[in-house]
Amino acid sequence: MRVLIVTCAPKSPISRIVTEMAQRSFVRLHIDIAPSVEEAIVHLQDNDYQTILLDLASIAPGGDMEPLHRLHGLRPDTPIVVLYGAHGTGLAALALRIGAVDAVNAADLDVRGLWRAVYVAALRCNQREAHHEVAEALEVLVGNLRDLSDYVIALRDRIDCLDKLLTQAIHIVEGLEDGED
Repeated sequence: MRVLIVTCAPKSPISRIVTEMAQRSFVRLHIDIAPSVEEAIVHLQDNDYQTILLDLASIAPGGDMEPLHRLHGLRPDTPIVVLYGAHGTGLAALALRIGAVDAVNAADLDVRGLWRAVYVAALRCNQREAHHEVAEALEVLVGNLRDLSDYVIALRDRIDCLDKLLTQAIHIVEGLEDGED
């Protein structure tokens, strides 16, 4: 699983918790850290991530949602987990409305809580991808069924035509037999 962490405090407790999470994880984690939104955008242009962890508490301590808007606008299908500061419950609700899949209070952060948020976000991403693949497969199936229906209708028309020809042939043969008598 590939995770992008956007934080301008790479030596913060969040980085320590993420490092500990990667060491404890039974899933192989590849973690990239971007110290700014601009650098995160470069990472997102070069790599595919299953989850973005956006530390709004360090990137936008004043509650500016611009970083979330930019990242979500660039990768709307990549789940974003927002970390917010101690007094940011209103920001958390706003972040969820904007497009974050989860919001975690950075003050309450521990390895288990962060792992749960990242893992659930990745599962949601996989679920969306699976839903998209099923929808595409259903479109192909419906198209094939339409083609099959058209083929069956054409075949039925040919059978009707052959049935009429056969009926005419039978009448001709019967007429010939009646003429011989």
